[in-house]
Amino acid sequence: MTAAAIQQPRFRLRPCAGSWLVAGLLAGAIGGLAADRSAAQTEPAGFRLCNETLDVFSAAFGQSRDDLFETKGWWVIGPGQCAQLTDQPLQARFVYVLATDPFGKVLVEGATPMCAAPQQFDIRGESDCLARGYLEARYLEVDTKEERGFTLSVYPDAP
Repeated sequence: MTAAAIQQPRFRLRPCAGSWLVAGLLAGAIGGLAADRSAAQTEPAGFRLCNETLDVFSAAFGQSRDDLFETKGWWVIGPGQCAQLTDQPLQARFVYVLATDPFGKVLVEGATPMCAAPQQFDIRGESDCLARGYLEARYLEVDTKEERGFTLSVYPDAP
């Protein structure tokens, strides 16, 4: 990661899964990890994204299903709201998230290139996005620790 990539942290991400917790400043990736095995609670199957900021944002979600990557979007998530991006038990350890503000400015991104589109989309395959008429976006890779259910919360950056 370059110094330029970590200059402007915009949000803190706090993923919470059944028995562990991850926290860190977002700067294109999660800055730190911390395990908390004492928070033993069962997360419902699937993936939820929660908006703990004061602004609305749109989210896209990617995962590997049946040996092929699939990306879907957009869910509009208001302040203090959560969206269930999939209610199916997670099949892979890693899932991928992208979030933008209402004007298209990227708020949550990572280093994993996958396809997206300006309007609602459901895309199978993560390569040759431009040749297939899609946009290429950099999704944030989220380690779910192989949990069947996972919630990721987006918080405003601390002052």
